[in-house]
Amino acid sequence: MFRKIRWELTLTYILVILFSVGVLGIYLLGYLNDYFTRYLANEIYAQSYNIAEAWPRRQDLSSLSRREGSFYRGIITRMSNQTGSSVVILSERGVPIFFWPKSSPPDPGVSIVPEVKTALTGKPARGDTPDYLSQAYPIKETSQDDGETKVIGVVYITRSKTYLHSILLELRNRFLVGLLISLGVSLLLALVFSHHITKPITEITKTAENMARGDLNQRANVTTMNEIGVLSERFNLMAEKLQGTMEALMSEKNKLSAIINHMSGGVFVVDTGGEIIMTNRTALNLLGLREKDIVGKKISGIIPGHSLLRLLEDANYRREIHGSLEEMPDEKSVDAHITPLFADGSKTLGVVVILNDVTKFHQLDRMRTEFVSNVSHELRTPLASIKGLAELLIDGALKEDRADEFLDSINREVDRLTRLVKDLLDLSKMESGMMKMEKHPVNMEDLIRQVLIRMTPQAKKKNIIITADLKCDNLVFANMDRIQQVLINLIDNALRYTPEGEKIFVNLRKKEHDCLVEVRDTGPGISPEDMERVFERFFRADRARTRHGGGFGLGLAITRQIIENLNGTIGVRSNPGKGTTFYFTLPLVG
Repeated sequence: MFRKIRWELTLTYILVILFSVGVLGIYLLGYLNDYFTRYLANEIYAQSYNIAEAWPRRQDLSSLSRREGSFYRGIITRMSNQTGSSVVILSERGVPIFFWPKSSPPDPGVSIVPEVKTALTGKPARGDTPDYLSQAYPIKETSQDDGETKVIGVVYITRSKTYLHSILLELRNRFLVGLLISLGVSLLLALVFSHHITKPITEITKTAENMARGDLNQRANVTTMNEIGVLSERFNLMAEKLQGTMEALMSEKNKLSAIINHMSGGVFVVDTGGEIIMTNRTALNLLGLREKDIVGKKISGIIPGHSLLRLLEDANYRREIHGSLEEMPDEKSVDAHITPLFADGSKTLGVVVILNDVTKFHQLDRMRTEFVSNVSHELRTPLASIKGLAELLIDGALKEDRADEFLDSINREVDRLTRLVKDLLDLSKMESGMMKMEKHPVNMEDLIRQVLIRMTPQAKKKNIIITADLKCDNLVFANMDRIQQVLINLIDNALRYTPEGEKIFVNLRKKEHDCLVEVRDTGPGISPEDMERVFERFFRADRARTRHGGGFGLGLAITRQIIENLNGTIGVRSNPGKGTTFYFTLPLVG
């Protein structure tokens, strides 16, 4: 019954044995390296000792005769050849007086080697580097007169570790080959045994994965007589119960999803762990998210640092809260209403977040506020002027010579108010679609020439030259009176901002299926932030100059409405200090 588990335990033991062999091999290789190193160190120590004892005891080692030198050279040569060492004999001043082999002369700085310096003080010293071992042994002479021992030289022996390294490398290679063979055999056994062990587990795993993907009809087909077989039976029983439960839950979820998805507001259902468990398309659109971005994720990870998270923290899954969201995409205005979900009266399940897009309401309110503010601002100046002049007349100015001048000023201010009211009414009718524009073929070249003739006197007053380049003799489908109004507005606007003595350029071109009109001035230009608002009503880039010229800031707004109602397009290009170009297109006839 437990055959499979025993095999699994056996495989585990094999892996443990292989691990132990590896550790033992590493330990043995280290031990052998230390052993051989100590052996070589002892060998060159004995060699240096023997040479030091055999060397003649005299103060002046440089005065050896040729015969004596030959004798000692023979001794050192035999020892050196037997062990493969290099031998250097140094005087008490650290000067080399003999070395072997002759093909390897000592380094000029051998006297400052730490081992040599120590030996010159009368103490043997050993050196150990990755590449060689060294031993320095003092040659001492004892005085017969006073018994004082002096160092008269040093035997310095070095031996390469190359041979030792080659032996250790061979041992290491043999060990690795043996280890690889063991691993290969162990791996082969593991593959055979793991196949039998994991086959039923794999069957259950695949069944669980298919169920996780939604196929609840899957069942595990395992017939083994061990714990895994019992697990398979329990798993299949659980799958049957789960299938029935999921079908009931899915039916209820589909009903709830249908209701939520058809709601006009956005809905988020968040559990106590902060994970989103339900939402609808409206909520995703409001927060600029995609459905795949929220699957299995927490709301704090989807919108980190968002104001909605702060509202959730304030609600704390216990109380109802309402607030406005910040940092919304596309400058949307969204209100959030958070309501906690309770089970059994006290246990918190999460919260329901209702999101409502109130952008249009805020825009309308802002437009209403701006409109009232702008109209009040525009009405205040002429009304104040009329009131002031009227008070002067009431106070007796009617009897003075300037009475006619005061009355003329009142009349001009009334006309200005009348123009303002008329422009506002026209703009309102065009925006609401109440003003119908009759369309008929219009020759733009002729129309522009007529407008230029009309605007020439005004241009001459400022010594401004209007240059026209008209190259589109095709007819456009538009309203002549309204297009004339557009041209007058654009050219008048250019005259206001163009310095005296400069030029204005009016160009007419054919552009695919449209006729393109451009009015370019050489004025101060418009800043990038102002370019986005030039077509708004009451907006003026230079309020002081525009007011001085008598404008209300409605001309460009009316111009845009006229062009758009005639199925055309309008825009502006400008660089500060380099002038401004207003352009519009109108569809050609046919």
